[in-house]
Amino acid sequence: MKPHRLFTVEEILSRIESVVVDLEVHGETHQTGIAQTSFSYSEHPYSIVLATNQGWLKQAAENDAVSLILTTPRIAKLKSDDFAKPLLLCQNPDEVFYFLHNQALHAESYEITPDTYSAEHHIDHTATIHPSVVMEGPIIIGEEVTIGPFCYLKGPIEIGAGTIIQEGCSIGNEGLFTKLVEGHHQHIRHYGGVVIGPRCQIHSGARIARSAIFQSATRLEEGVSVGVESVVGHDCHVERNSIIASTAAILGRAHVEASCWIGAGSLISNSCRIGHHSSVKVGAVVIQNLEPNSTVSGNFAREHHRTLRDLIK
Repeated sequence: MKPHRLFTVEEILSRIESVVVDLEVHGETHQTGIAQTSFSYSEHPYSIVLATNQGWLKQAAENDAVSLILTTPRIAKLKSDDFAKPLLLCQNPDEVFYFLHNQALHAESYEITPDTYSAEHHIDHTATIHPSVVMEGPIIIGEEVTIGPFCYLKGPIEIGAGTIIQEGCSIGNEGLFTKLVEGHHQHIRHYGGVVIGPRCQIHSGARIARSAIFQSATRLEEGVSVGVESVVGHDCHVERNSIIASTAAILGRAHVEASCWIGAGSLISNSCRIGHHSSVKVGAVVIQNLEPNSTVSGNFAREHHRTLRDLIK
């Protein structure tokens, strides 16, 4: 989908002037066009993104899809005038970004009509859907999918062949994503969807939030298992054959690589990346990236055998 119009930087500035603090505009902006808000790793062209650390700033600067970056002077640490992308520098970039995000720029940039997201459901004739299931928005359900009683699905959603969703699950809901904007805690709107691969197991009471970003999705790849009452936050990506045990929480934008075990009651913090074949033990709280084949436990999580040695001293 291509945008039919782009916002100029001047138009963006006029929209944020009521909330921005100590604004500085850095770089050439006269040829910059904006179509939507997104994250630093976005694949969507003409994005304005938020960089609240130097890692995200570097990622955004190297991403051809990003047109404009919101950050602070401290994070930018500008040493020259030849930075690769135009920057909006201010003291409250997160507030400014989410204020802008809730205005749904994409609704004006793209020709979104009633047919863009048809409310029609495409359900394979071999699927089994309990009559109590509630479905809203565009939903595609593949072969031999089973959806149990009292589930709620809000599209856009795609569900791959052979996936089983047990009773009481909520797929495509808006997660707990709240920011302080204009002195009040405001809910941040979710514009994307959910994609669940084939042969996944979504157990009773699980919650899978949809993406916050237009044209994006929270993704579960083939063979993923999500345990009873577990939560997968907005824009998460869980790779194939990973298991999320009961009551675990995978927070927004976290990435769980292939064949991981996320133990019962554990928590993966926002934007953390869990390397493939890693094991997060019961009740662990992970606040940083894990290398592949890691085994961690504790609060805050660290290498599991080190934790055991300390406990038996």
